[in-house]
Amino acid sequence: MLRSLATLQTRPLVQNLIAGTVLFGTVGIYVAIANLGAGAGKPNSLTMNYITSSTLYGIFAISGFFAGSIINRFGPKYAVMLGASGYPLYVTGLLLFDEYDILVLPILGAVALGFSAGQLWAGVNYIAMAYADEHEKGRFYGFQAAMQAFGNLVAACLVLGINISNVSSGGVPLSVYLTFIGIMCGATALTWFLIKPEDVRRKDGTALAIYKHESLIKEVVSVCKLVFDWKAMALAPALFVTEFVLILQPGISAVYFDLRTRCLVAVISGVVSTIGAFSMGMLLDWPRLSRPTRARVGFCVLASIIVSIYSGEGGWLYNDLPQDEPEDNPAYDWTSSHFAGFFVLDVLFSTVGAMSPVYVAWLLASLTNDPRKSGQYAGLIRSVMAAGTAVAFGIAAGGTSDRHQWIVHTVLQFAALVPQAVVAFTQITETNYGKEELVIIPESIVPEIEARQPNKALGAGDGSFAEKVRELEPFV
Repeated sequence: MLRSLATLQTRPLVQNLIAGTVLFGTVGIYVAIANLGAGAGKPNSLTMNYITSSTLYGIFAISGFFAGSIINRFGPKYAVMLGASGYPLYVTGLLLFDEYDILVLPILGAVALGFSAGQLWAGVNYIAMAYADEHEKGRFYGFQAAMQAFGNLVAACLVLGINISNVSSGGVPLSVYLTFIGIMCGATALTWFLIKPEDVRRKDGTALAIYKHESLIKEVVSVCKLVFDWKAMALAPALFVTEFVLILQPGISAVYFDLRTRCLVAVISGVVSTIGAFSMGMLLDWPRLSRPTRARVGFCVLASIIVSIYSGEGGWLYNDLPQDEPEDNPAYDWTSSHFAGFFVLDVLFSTVGAMSPVYVAWLLASLTNDPRKSGQYAGLIRSVMAAGTAVAFGIAAGGTSDRHQWIVHTVLQFAALVPQAVVAFTQITETNYGKEELVIIPESIVPEIEARQPNKALGAGDGSFAEKVRELEPFV
C-alpha cells in the first residue's frame, strides 16, 4: 500500500495536482483579497494598494527572472515551499493595516511576497512545462490556472455570503482574513509532497529526462542569455500585458461600487476564470487538430476577445460612466444602471485574464521539452508578467485617470499581438521529441520518432532509443 502511494506520488499528473492545489490556497486567495478590496475604506487605502502592488511586482519581476536558475540547480520543491510562505505574511500585513492603519506593514509584506512569489510561480510553471508530455501541456498549465481561479471563487463566495446585505465600502472582515491566512498556511505545508524532477516517472515507467545540474553561476549566465532567444523575446510583450486586467478593472470597482457588488463581481469572475483557463488548456491539447493548427486557433480566439473587450471598455468608459468621479464613495450598487456594462466587461476581462497566460505559456512550452530550458522559461513567464503589472500599477499610482489608463493598456495589448502571432503561426512544430538529446521520449512515441527520424535516435546504429533509455533510466 505504502509503495503504491509512493509510486503514485512520482506521477507527473499527481505532482501537477499538488502544484495546482498550492496555487488554489495561495495565489487564488491573494487574487480574491485584491478583488474584494483588502485595506479599503480608509483615506490612504488607494495609496496603500498602489505602493504595495508596485513594490511587490517590481521585486517579483527580478526574483522571478532568476528563479529558473535556482530551480534548475536545486529543483522546484523548495522553491515552491519558500514561495508559498510569502502569501500568509502579505495578507497578515493587510490585516494589520485594516485594524491599525499602519502603512509600513503591508509594504513589508509586499517586499517579502515579491521575493517569494517569483520562486513559487517559477516552480509551478516548471512542473507544468517540464513534467507534461507534449499532448498534455495545455491541460497541465490550464489546470494550474483553473485551480488559482477556483481559489479566488471559493474565497469570493465566502465573502459574498458574509456581505450580501452590506452596502458599505469597508474592507474585508477580520474573520475572513484569519480564514484565508489559515488556508495559505495549509497550502504551504502541502509543498512537502513535491519531489525531485529526477524521481518523476511517467505511467510507462520512463523518466522525463537525463538531468545535468550546472553550478548556480552557470545557471544564472544561461538565464541571462534568454535575451538572445528571439522566440522567447517575441512572446515577452504578450506576457508583459497579460495581467493588466488586474489593475484597471478592480480599480474602477473599488471607486465606483460598494462591497457587496465587488463580492458579486469577484464570484462571477472566479467562475468564468476557472472555466476559461481549463477550456483554453483543453483546446490547446485537442487531438483532432495538429499542434501548429492549435497554436493558430488559440491565437485567433484570444486576439478576437482582446480586441472586443478593450473596444467595449472604451465605449463604457467614455459613454456610460460619468466624466467625474462620484462625490459619494461608493456611488453604485449592483442595482445601478451603470453596473450592467461594467459587469459584462468584467466577465470578459476575467475570461481573457485566465486564458491569456495559459496560451502564452503553452507557446513557450511547445518550443522545448528540455527541462533546463523549461526552467528558464518558467522563470521568464512570471518575471515579465510581474514587470508589466508593476508598470501598470505605477501608471495608476501616478494619478493617471481611468480613461487614460485604458488608452495605454489598449495600445500595448494590441501591439503585443503582432510578435505573438509570428511565433504562433510560424514557429510551432508538431513535435520536439527526438530533437533534444537529454529528453527521454515516452514509450508510446518511440516507434513514431524512430520511424520519422531513424538517424536521430539516441545511440543510432547501436540499439533502439527505447533500449538506450532503459540503460540510462531504470523503470520504477
